[in-house]
Amino acid sequence: MSTQRTAHGAFAGPAAAVVVIVATAWYAGITLQGRAAGVIGNDPATYAQMAIDLAERGTPARAFPLLDALRDAGLSWYAFIPVGYRLPDGRPLAAPVFAFGAPLLLAAAWRLAGEGGLYALTPLVGAASLVVVFILARRLLAGAAYAQRAVIAALGVVLLATTPKQIALALVPMSDVPAQFASALAVLLALIAEGRRPWPARLVWLAAGLTVGLAYLIRHSTLLILIAIGWLAWSQPARRWRWEGPAWLAVGLAVMMAPDVAYRAAHLEHALAVESLESTVASWRNVLPNLLNMAFDLASWRGFGPLVVLAGLGVGAVWRRAGRRAAITLLSWGLAFALFHAPLALTAVFENTLRYLLPAYPPLVICMAAGCLALGERIVAALPCARAGEPARQPSGRALRLWRALLGVGGTVLLAGGLAFAVRALVKPPDPQLTYGRIGATARADLAHLAGALPPDAVIGTNDQMAGALLLYTQRDTFRPFAFRSPADEFPRFLAAMRQRGRPVFALGNLSCLAEQPNDARLPAWLADYVWRETGLVVRGLPFDCEQRVYQAAD
Repeated sequence: MSTQRTAHGAFAGPAAAVVVIVATAWYAGITLQGRAAGVIGNDPATYAQMAIDLAERGTPARAFPLLDALRDAGLSWYAFIPVGYRLPDGRPLAAPVFAFGAPLLLAAAWRLAGEGGLYALTPLVGAASLVVVFILARRLLAGAAYAQRAVIAALGVVLLATTPKQIALALVPMSDVPAQFASALAVLLALIAEGRRPWPARLVWLAAGLTVGLAYLIRHSTLLILIAIGWLAWSQPARRWRWEGPAWLAVGLAVMMAPDVAYRAAHLEHALAVESLESTVASWRNVLPNLLNMAFDLASWRGFGPLVVLAGLGVGAVWRRAGRRAAITLLSWGLAFALFHAPLALTAVFENTLRYLLPAYPPLVICMAAGCLALGERIVAALPCARAGEPARQPSGRALRLWRALLGVGGTVLLAGGLAFAVRALVKPPDPQLTYGRIGATARADLAHLAGALPPDAVIGTNDQMAGALLLYTQRDTFRPFAFRSPADEFPRFLAAMRQRGRPVFALGNLSCLAEQPNDARLPAWLADYVWRETGLVVRGLPFDCEQRVYQAAD
């Protein structure tokens, strides 16, 4: 297949670069502008707390003084730590269950630029991911014509930059966008290693292993990227590197995995403790519903819209233009993530049918872009002006003309409508206020005021979504009333223990607005059976039905 630059191919390269620069700048601008001023929720608040603990103390595991004080009181210990933490039997410290790779990156940003840097890092990593995907597409499709791969790479970046889930998950300090960046970079490094002299090749393969290890530290399931990288290694022409390259990769991967394995052995149930309980709840009955939901969500407003149907056409186009190797790489990359997560009991909090596929968005957008180009070329070929001088086909001429007309009209509608849909975020970007876990400046300022107004020995009860944020921003002991196994017995004993120690008990929530809120975003109704008084403190601007007021338990 020709890779030489034609006259208009030479123009396609610079034009594609301009498109990518503009798309990346737009993406960075919109995500930095909409980034969080603070976080709530189980995952975002835990990631932020882990980052600060890593920066200040060198470990995400921490002691919870209130839990230690009540350890022998027969109370539900889980009520005194945020949702993202676990305290296995016999362990002195509670530890987050999440991998600490993303918090390590956030800790560096926090050290460099304070709290603002912590919230700015994920948008910047998202912008870097777009650049990596562009370079990756150009290298992976090296067998295609220069202009074709330039168009595919640029269009793929535009599709990735404008999808709502790619934008929304960069607004909060989460692991999804960094996992995508590390996965794509690892595949790119595996491609870069090819054709180099022995020692540069070994070092690049080692770097690829370190990058896969970083992806693992960010999210364990990103080890699935090894399937695509293994295929690239096995299918390369140089036979010696089919084994030596992966060997060097394994060295880098082992170096990066060792700290996580040691951390889990020291602080969690065992060295291979999972990040998410979803990973332990799997059933073959979930496979078909999850795969259908993934397909519907990818084709929805939250995903990529109607252009998703062109991904299959794109795989065939990549096979024809860039070869079997490139097509299988993209296909194995995407299918690995879809099939691995299909048996799991996926929750809807983060739209996990899309969220868990985020590391596989790069091959998906490349295939979609290749499908767009292939369909566009077929539409052009069906135009009357493209058939000038074409030999007449008497037997099937009429049927052929009808087929070409249908292809032209239908393909044009799909392509034009799909591309218009794909850039919907340019007209109406996702509303940051609707992003799970993100809070704005008002709520963050109210939490800062709360930290200064509450006594240092205060104990605050709140819902599951606010527990981590209160720990993070007020550094007060917290408890979660919903986590008591037997509230009628445990809560009076807890109140008595706090009064005995002279510690005031508060509650953050809304005792007059219970039914309208989901269980994890409200206070339990039974708290209203006790006597509380208003403090006048309030946290506004939270994504709940009611503003969150602060009550104090009566003596």
